[in-house]
Amino acid sequence: MTTDKLSALINLLDDPDREVYDAVSVQLLSRGEGIISELEDAWEQSPNELVQHRIEDILQRIQLDIAYKGLKRWIENGAEDVLQGAYWVARHQYPELNFNELERKIDKIKTNIWLEINDSLTALEKIKIVNHFIYDIYNYGSEQNFMQPSYCFINHVLDSHKGNPISLAIIYLAVCQRLELPVYGLCIPRNFLAAYNDALLSRVLFHINPFFRGTPLSQNDIELYFKQMKIKPKDEYFQPCSNKVTILRLIETLIYIYEQESNAGKIAIYKQLIPLFDNEQTYFMEDDEYGDE
Repeated sequence: MTTDKLSALINLLDDPDREVYDAVSVQLLSRGEGIISELEDAWEQSPNELVQHRIEDILQRIQLDIAYKGLKRWIENGAEDVLQGAYWVARHQYPELNFNELERKIDKIKTNIWLEINDSLTALEKIKIVNHFIYDIYNYGSEQNFMQPSYCFINHVLDSHKGNPISLAIIYLAVCQRLELPVYGLCIPRNFLAAYNDALLSRVLFHINPFFRGTPLSQNDIELYFKQMKIKPKDEYFQPCSNKVTILRLIETLIYIYEQESNAGKIAIYKQLIPLFDNEQTYFMEDDEYGDE
């Protein structure tokens, strides 16, 4: 598409005929990321609120398409890096976000921990060192008022060092994965933990609560939580989950927060990402409860 044709299409955005706008938007959307700067310039230069609104709509749809395709590629390539999955979730909200910058921050934490860890240490001793660096040295911590969308976006959490259960868990997992520690996500209703899974023993040694300074937890601790929350325990709640499921849980959390804000536009945007996950289960909100005892 030539510059003149692009300019002509942008100039047609003030046409009141909806059919004209629909035809123009289809052509603009087909150009994708390559026309973002031109659309942003047009938005700044136009005094017409209708044109500005239509440009905003097209820009949002382009950014969603970029995030959707990025997340799709991540899943198709094996969803190996949980940090990259979280990056694509944040990418729609923060179009200028650079993955290398996020990775640099995580790698800095990982390198400092790596210098202190050796194979002679037990699993608990290794996790104690991980916790010391993440929570004492780098001062990551739980945000009590975490029912805000910003605490689901990995860049905001890395900048503020505050997060909700799922976002702090993703940082914890990203660090452990880079240290080649067998730490995985653990989806349980109304919370998100991590699990230290021993491959040689083929079982989980213990669980971890990244939201509370990486506190190690036993299965009995989690069962007590279920009882307090009146949730029927199921075997699948105690099984480590994949990076793919972890990122789905992140998206579900974000949608839930927007539902509490009655933000229909954002809900619709992030719900479009759900089909990428092929009916994976995260047990986000389970209805099964204990009966009266």
